[in-house]
Amino acid sequence: MRFWSWRVGNEDEVTRFEFSLVFFFLVFFALLCAPRIFSSLLALVTVALDILYVSFSLFLRFFLPPSPSSSFLFSLLFSCPLSFICFDVR
Repeated sequence: MRFWSWRVGNEDEVTRFEFSLVFFFLVFFALLCAPRIFSSLLALVTVALDILYVSFSLFLRFFLPPSPSSSFLFSLLFSCPLSFICFDVR
């Protein structure tokens, strides 16, 4: 069992958590490999917002006591992953 799964009552939530992190890093590194996207200030702001989004979500995940409301809030935050970057790539 993984170190964070003791706070998760459901194995599906762990899978969703892992998928969200993998998705974030794949999109982030894809953007790093495409420097023309970073010529726009909007793209830089978007990446910064997404990094803050993931950091805040991880903070909620590991530092709030486990409860149904914090689990729901965490699931809600990761249910719409990184729409800002996806919008900029198009």
